[in-house]
Amino acid sequence: YLKYVGWLLNDRDGEVRLSALNTILPLFDPKNKDALAKLDTFVKRFKKRFDEMTSDVNSATATAAIELMTSLLGCEMLDENDGEDIPTLIWDDEANIRNVAVAFTYEDSFVDTALARDAETEENKEKDVVQLLNIFDKFCPLVDRTPIQAVTEEVVSTKLVEISKPMH
Repeated sequence: YLKYVGWLLNDRDGEVRLSALNTILPLFDPKNKDALAKLDTFVKRFKKRFDEMTSDVNSATATAAIELMTSLLGCEMLDENDGEDIPTLIWDDEANIRNVAVAFTYEDSFVDTALARDAETEENKEKDVVQLLNIFDKFCPLVDRTPIQAVTEEVVSTKLVEISKPMH
């Protein structure tokens, strides 16, 4: 019956699309491997649509789509280029979209390294900062650079990078 919910992702009404996404979101729990295996066919069928919806005209729908893509990323159900436009949404006009874009970018860029290490070292912190700067360099248009603060706050809030001295 899940395919019927998938069909609603193309409805004309933004609220219907949002409801469909909100129905799907809770299903993707990385701890429940058995359920994820059963969702694989569904994800393969609708993954392209999930990605398209990250630019939906309804900002709440776009926000939910980015959250879903972040969940799929955490469940290792995305391919290398899936969601490649999401980091550019860090500069979106809508704060909610910016916030979930930061979460996706963080998940895509830092979570693997965070899980792999046993203890933080100065070398790992430096790698994280370099990776962060590379993301900024790649996706930052030649405009206001303040959105990088959102990415930095995400990294700092997860204690991947400790700031020992205040920046002047």
